[in-house]
Amino acid sequence: MALFAIIRKFEATSRDWAPELDNRKAKAAV
Repeated sequence: MALFAIIRKFEATSRDWAPELDNRKAKAAV
């Protein structure tokens, strides 16, 4: 159960980070 919770937290964090990384790439492209 602990591992499952860690995986869930990691997935949530990756979702929060994804837009930020995309914005950085977009700014770098411009």
